[in-house]
Amino acid sequence: MITLEEAKRIAAEWLDDISGCTEFTTAWSFYNPRTEHSIGGPDASVIVLKESGKRCGFTEFIHTYGGGEMIREIRF
Repeated sequence: MITLEEAKRIAAEWLDDISGCTEFTTAWSFYNPRTEHSIGGPDASVIVLKESGKRCGFTEFIHTYGGGEMIREIRF
């Protein structure tokens, strides 16, 4: 299990200017002002799985890992 700070560092390798995330039971979905309201494509949030630290897209998170229950919104 990784921490939120570790997950944020992983997400920052792919996404600049992270401004917040949505915490799910199984992952965090990180976003910046450009991607906050995006549903995919080149302007997509970055998912980091809590268990392994694996980075993936939202579609993979839902279809492969079953998603998770939303816990809270976190602003940085």
